[in-house]
Amino acid sequence: MVLSRVVVVWKSIAASALALGLIGGAEARTPSPAILVAAQGKNPGENALLIVDPATKAVVSRVPLRGQPHHIAVSPDGRFAYTSNSVRGTDAMNFPGVPKKAGDPDPLPQDTISIVDLDAQKEVGLVDVGAGANPHGIYFSAGKVYFTAEGNKVVGRYDPVRDVVDWTAGVGQNRVHDLVVTRDGSKIFTANIGSDNVALLAPWDPAFDALTFGSRPPPWNMTLIPVGNGAEGIGLTPDEKEVWIANRGAATVSVIDVATRKVVATIALNTKEPIRLTITPDGKHALVPGKTGEIIVLDTKTRKIIKRIPDVGTQIHGIVLSPDSLLAYAAVQASADVAIIDMKTLALAGRIPMGTGKEPFDGIDGLAWAQRH
Repeated sequence: MVLSRVVVVWKSIAASALALGLIGGAEARTPSPAILVAAQGKNPGENALLIVDPATKAVVSRVPLRGQPHHIAVSPDGRFAYTSNSVRGTDAMNFPGVPKKAGDPDPLPQDTISIVDLDAQKEVGLVDVGAGANPHGIYFSAGKVYFTAEGNKVVGRYDPVRDVVDWTAGVGQNRVHDLVVTRDGSKIFTANIGSDNVALLAPWDPAFDALTFGSRPPPWNMTLIPVGNGAEGIGLTPDEKEVWIANRGAATVSVIDVATRKVVATIALNTKEPIRLTITPDGKHALVPGKTGEIIVLDTKTRKIIKRIPDVGTQIHGIVLSPDSLLAYAAVQASADVAIIDMKTLALAGRIPMGTGKEPFDGIDGLAWAQRH
């Protein structure tokens, strides 16, 4: 009797300790693979990186962030995540020549990139990218973290080893929004919403770039590629031969041939405000969410729409796929959940609630896949 009572008491204490996180437990660990979700808070202290287990379809951890996250990049080994943070509502306030209104920040807040240790489930660093920078797109390539800064109209590069922003390049276009980077880091493409074009940044190439005045060519040049109104979503095919752009205002997709730096196809979507574009890891499909709550599936070979998946949700933002291209996950802002798409049947297969409903969030935005290697 005494032994049984001790065992019962110990089980009760252990259960309480596990619930409070006082002792280790499998449910507290970051799963591999994991889905990462950028959760944007309404109030200070509510911004977070959510870690989701795709196997159990549950949020296993909520990592507080000091900035409001938009997009996410993950290191190739799956250990670190990087989120582009900006302070919503300040990106058009108190710039030079813009009349200051009551309540406008002075000076502008310093925008940041958060560094999250996924093993420790903790924000371990904050990269200052400048006042009013308004970073948005973020991409890990060739050992560096590349990001866009809409407010500064630039692309930047952060070196995680030296913990420094080691390079910036002026793009000079309006709303330098999202980006993709080739695996060797030699070509950077940005979707520029306010200028209706894509900027390609690459080393000087005599086949495309004229030799400017002076004895040496510049280290890099920029090619502007006109696409459609409101160029926002962007995807790079796995073979790095094409860049696909979702034009939000024109409701089209532009296909850019990387070799010629020209648009080779324009696809009418017949939807409203397509704001993202994700190409599957196998390169076979492009997924484009529309304002009407559907996800449009395109065949990248035929460049035709093959399916419209209805009722996925209002305000669909980030989409990420499992590496085998069998499942897609889409962030639905209005309901603060992640929709699951079966890529075999091209149908909605379930939802993952973000745990606390939509009240603490302005919304959920970027998604990323993290897997330890």
